[in-house]
Amino acid sequence: MNNLDLYKIMQLHPNSDSDMVSHAYKKLCKKYHPDLNNYTNDIMQKINYAYEILSNEKSRAKYDRTYNYFKNSRFFYEEEQFKEASDNLNNYFKFLITNNYKKAYNLISRSDKSKISFENFKDWQKTVSKFYKIKDYNISFTGNYYNKKICNQKYSHVVDFRVDILEEDLSSKSENNEKVDKFLVKENNEWNVYLGYRKLNEYTEKLKVFNSLETSNFNNFSNYNNDNFLKLIEKENYRKQRYDSDYMLLLFEIINYEELKQEINDNMDNYLKVVFEELNNIYRFLDEFSRYEKDKFFLLLPETKEEEIDPVIKKTLSYFISQRPYPLKLDFVKINNHNFSASKIINLAITELLIKKRI
Repeated sequence: MNNLDLYKIMQLHPNSDSDMVSHAYKKLCKKYHPDLNNYTNDIMQKINYAYEILSNEKSRAKYDRTYNYFKNSRFFYEEEQFKEASDNLNNYFKFLITNNYKKAYNLISRSDKSKISFENFKDWQKTVSKFYKIKDYNISFTGNYYNKKICNQKYSHVVDFRVDILEEDLSSKSENNEKVDKFLVKENNEWNVYLGYRKLNEYTEKLKVFNSLETSNFNNFSNYNNDNFLKLIEKENYRKQRYDSDYMLLLFEIINYEELKQEINDNMDNYLKVVFEELNNIYRFLDEFSRYEKDKFFLLLPETKEEEIDPVIKKTLSYFISQRPYPLKLDFVKINNHNFSASKIINLAITELLIKKRI
């Protein structure tokens, strides 16, 4: 028990007097005594040991000399480690911005390198750079862990950072703010960036499909009931990050749009306007939907988990099919990756739908 922080065990400040030590001990005994609580025997042993040392003037003075050295040396050690980890993460982003993919690849973890070749990594970054450009970023420390397991891989030391990224969407010329969490893991006395991608090739292919899309201007959003649909998604993203509040987004496509358009003599827009006005009757008050382009619409479901949306999908499909005399056939995709800006989420949703049609 030589390396224990006895003041932390006793929940005391190092300047606490003897009366406070005794009071803390009595309080902790009531809380953790094995006769009153199950599975607290180990905790109680540490409390008894801490009280034995801190309640004696001589043993406490001897411990304090060791404690102060330990606290100071550990503080400086951790500060140095945090700076090294932060510097490596900063270098990683600098290399990405300057297209120095080889140096960026050298900074990722051994676990990532075992799954991602340099050619895969370069292909991914080149694809991303065609339509997203990092303009600025800020790194902030959020967590420090020892002996942490990430995806069945245990690391002796892990530091967590939040990266706030300002990027330009090259297709729409708009600027988006992204927030991503990055782990730095200690390997062979070096700090490496942990990516954690399992199917990077598939993700890269989706980005390539998205890059080939001709319709990417989201300023042309045509809504029947809400002109601020993108802002609503951003709001749900904020609630998700701050309060861990679940939400789901669905993208539906009318797959027989062109056929019906010919059948009803090009009066499709008027017909759909009536249909969309009636949609308010089948969804909850807090749900929002927005038509996109001529044949698609998004449905935003706040306070909803993924396992709860199947009844909503069935109800929507049933409603559109039941329209008489012109039934509408729908295809759909679920969007469950909310770690992006609203415009990027919509981009990826359309990409997913396009890929689904090609398969």
